[in-house]
Amino acid sequence: MSKSSDLVTLLHTYKKEIFLIVATATATFVFTKALPAIAGGVKQALAFLWAVLSGRGKEYRFLRQYLGWVVNENLYSPVIPSNRGSR
Repeated sequence: MSKSSDLVTLLHTYKKEIFLIVATATATFVFTKALPAIAGGVKQALAFLWAVLSGRGKEYRFLRQYLGWVVNENLYSPVIPSNRGSR
């Protein structure tokens, strides 16, 4: 038998196990990485939309930029512990 034939036979024999491994890896990625990232983006978009609708869109953008600058300037400050200053 050739090597490709052996591989096909092996894949056919363990197709349930392979499917379970792939499904588990995919679900793990979705629930630990993709959904939190999407939820964070939706939350930020809704906050921005709320600020624009309430007439504070410019203030919201300024505060986001200012707070980002403050965090970046003090990221390696010896006064603030490093795990508190990082994003």
